[in-house]
Amino acid sequence: IWSIEKAGPTFVKLCQWATTRNDLFPAEFVMKFSRLQDDTRGHSWNETKSILRDAYGDDYDQLLVFHDAEEGDDARGGWRKSRYRRRGEVRPIGSGCVAQVYRARLKRGTGLLPAGSEVAVKVMHPNILHKVCVDFYIMNKVTSFLERLPRLSLDYLSMRDSV
Repeated sequence: IWSIEKAGPTFVKLCQWATTRNDLFPAEFVMKFSRLQDDTRGHSWNETKSILRDAYGDDYDQLLVFHDAEEGDDARGGWRKSRYRRRGEVRPIGSGCVAQVYRARLKRGTGLLPAGSEVAVKVMHPNILHKVCVDFYIMNKVTSFLERLPRLSLDYLSMRDSV
């Protein structure tokens, strides 16, 4: 699991999909890798603040009030990385392989929602676009290599076209 997480978000997504296909993969594989469905590593609050500043400017905190995830917010009965929490950090509700989600309230209305409305703010992990592009590049090269192996005879799968 560690190596899949280190391989990148696209590989995690691929394993997440595979764990939903117990008709194609062994039960042991599905059971072991199903942990990737809801237990992925997140990024720090400082990285989130930097991403929000890049997207909304230095006064992003004039738009939203973030609320810390409370104990029991997620399916596992609490935010598992709370031991890494520093003073002043806001814990996300959850984290996936592409982004994490925070609970917030609007400081002012948007036209669609009045001020004070509770919203979910989804923040993509730093450098995620680059990581996904690298993942697809690697997958393309691997599938291209596999399709050239005469003994495998994988041409009929059109693996490279799928990537």
